[in-house]
Amino acid sequence: MANTFTITTTATDTLKTNDKGHAEAVFTVTNTTARPVRGMARARALDSTKQEWLQITGESERDFAPGATQQFVVTFDAPVAATPTPVSATPAGAAADKYSFRLDVASARNPDEDFTESPVVRVELPLPKPVTAPKPFPKWIIPIAAVVLIGIAVGLYFVLRKTDVPVPNVVGMTIDDAKTALLNAKLTPVEKEVQITEKAPPGQVIAQDPKPDSSPVPKGTEVALITEGEVPLVEVPDVTRRLISDAKERLVERGLSVVETSTDVTEGVQPNQVVSQVPAGGQRVKPNATVELVVAVQRQITVPDVTFRPANLAQQQITAAGLQFIMKDPELAPANVAAGNIKSQNPGGGEKVPPGSTIELVAAAQPTTVPNLVGKRIAEAQIVLQQNGLELGNVSGTVNESNANTVLITSQDPDANRPSARGARVNVAVPAGCAPRCIFTTVDVGIIRRLDPEIRAPLILRRQSVVQP
Repeated sequence: MANTFTITTTATDTLKTNDKGHAEAVFTVTNTTARPVRGMARARALDSTKQEWLQITGESERDFAPGATQQFVVTFDAPVAATPTPVSATPAGAAADKYSFRLDVASARNPDEDFTESPVVRVELPLPKPVTAPKPFPKWIIPIAAVVLIGIAVGLYFVLRKTDVPVPNVVGMTIDDAKTALLNAKLTPVEKEVQITEKAPPGQVIAQDPKPDSSPVPKGTEVALITEGEVPLVEVPDVTRRLISDAKERLVERGLSVVETSTDVTEGVQPNQVVSQVPAGGQRVKPNATVELVVAVQRQITVPDVTFRPANLAQQQITAAGLQFIMKDPELAPANVAAGNIKSQNPGGGEKVPPGSTIELVAAAQPTTVPNLVGKRIAEAQIVLQQNGLELGNVSGTVNESNANTVLITSQDPDANRPSARGARVNVAVPAGCAPRCIFTTVDVGIIRRLDPEIRAPLILRRQSVVQP
């Protein structure tokens, strides 16, 4: 598992303490993730270093914004010898005492597994200054020293009459230029914190304390500087050829936003598959940057509304839209739909369908009335039906050579005097006169020809089905 924090330090060389055994090391800690975390810092003594010599300046636990950087200052205070060492007691070539320590920073959520150790900082304590045996004090120096001291006092009076200095404005400068300006003003620059505001270039001073409009301060006063940090960039994953759901999940996991645009499905590409992306995979962007995905979608055609139009014009309009049509059997229609015009369509006008889809069209039929066929012979029924624009449908019962001229229709469907569309079929029934297991054939030409000449003369012979009773 990758560590949440990275730690760097400016104390790459051995630190040397002052005469009181004091030294400081500055560590820069960066949150490398795209989420806020809380970090716990601890100065850890190494080798012969005593833990009580180490101290973290300020809060040891701090909250880090995504990609934020903060500085920790660790002070080192070791006891030094209080009595100077005589020259005779200091061996030639004696080495100074050296100690070491580091800064550990752990995630407050998982401190046992998610922690980072800084580079080791080494500190050197100087050897006690050797002193020589005192010599008799020359008394002749006293009057000369008195004159010199008086001169120094007079000079200091004129030089130090005003010890306060104004604070220069260093906001907007680079950190190096700001330090130079403060040192020239007899002040002490201190890098306090690094923040990411994205309102200034990285490394530029964005705030200072004391502010430049404050009252003059004593020479040597510390001026805390806050600088702009560099945003940690995120690598964009390559999600082309992936389904949009998978692509969005991968991008959101990296802390990126997604915007979708669509394009028609082409050969070699599936619907809902990512065709291209901007920025491309492998590029590095800021957190929360937007990645634009072009997604292949199945093109849809809006079905034109062809109801009330003549059938031939409706067919042309459907074809011109890139669709196909099939004409269903005509149906009776309300009075406001002229015969031959489209009564209904499926899918309806305005619906979305893929290119090449088939639209079912139903034209309005010319109306007619079903005649009464009960009591008529089969041949007579066909003539009457043709005169009314209808056709004979299924015949249930027994029709053969022996009864073709005599058998009469006993029922019909639909009933007589019902409105119907021209071209519709009317089913009839005749008495059943055969054994239960007989199989009926069709009313063929041979049977029709055996009918009375007066009946068959105007008859248009049609092959009709006969249904087993």
